Amino acid sequence: MTMTLFQLLAFAGFVGFVLSESRKYYLIHEMKAWNDALAYCRASHTDLAIIKSSDDMVRLQNEAQRQRFSSEAWIGLYNDINSWRWSFDNEPLGFENWDSIFQQPNNRDGHEECVAAFWYGRWYDAPCDTVLPFVCFDGLFRDSWKWINETNMSTIMWAPGQPDNKNDNELCGFVTNSQAADAPCSDTKPFFCYSDITGRKQTIRVKIQSKQDVNDPAFKAAILEKIKEKLMDHGMPENTTVNWLKQPGGVVFHKEEYNNNNDTEKKT
Repeated sequence: MTMTLFQLLAFAGFVGFVLSESRKYYLIHEMKAWNDALAYCRASHTDLAIIKSSDDMVRLQNEAQRQRFSSEAWIGLYNDINSWRWSFDNEPLGFENWDSIFQQPNNRDGHEECVAAFWYGRWYDAPCDTVLPFVCFDGLFRDSWKWINETNMSTIMWAPGQPDNKNDNELCGFVTNSQAADAPCSDTKPFFCYSDITGRKQTIRVKIQSKQDVNDPAFKAAILEKIKEKLMDHGMPENTTVNWLKQPGGVVFHKEEYNNNNDTEKKT
């Protein structure tokens, strides 16, 4: 590829891009268990609330303040204690050898996401920072807390002492004072739903110089990915869709001929 990639990225970085609110939150005052709240949000909105940035947290807080709400409410945070897999290639379990006498795995105190073995071979879950002898070959672990869209928990902080998995059955998350805590999924609470907001469309004009076929699908995909990375560096929301605008005939780029130096410039 002989295009001037640096110039392309610099151009994309200075293009005016209209950012818009990516999620809108709704506080629902009905008292529901976590799974019932999940079903309600998916039927009426997009899903139970996920919080992926500080901006999301501000929007959720604004919704609570608008309704003068200062209690606890479910969010789309959960702990999948059955997501055990091997560290090599993330292979799922094909064989289990948990110690049933000690009711393993039990996720004691809410932080047991790795696996060790007793001297007699039975498994138990333990905090991943536990210092133990080890056997080299493969390791067994599971996912920690994550959002309902299967992304890892981030941004939101745990309340002091949380999660604690009290009574070994606190697998769902709620928000209180802008912090997360765990509770039994059968508890009933108000809850936050969210809806994805369709942002304003912005068209970017790009000029490219290249000896390659710029309408080649692989070429277009590579350029589009670079443009998206640059726009995200400048604040574009991560759930924004970036696509090529096809011209009549289904092509993205067309040629511009310059007679003064015989250079050919391709643009969209």
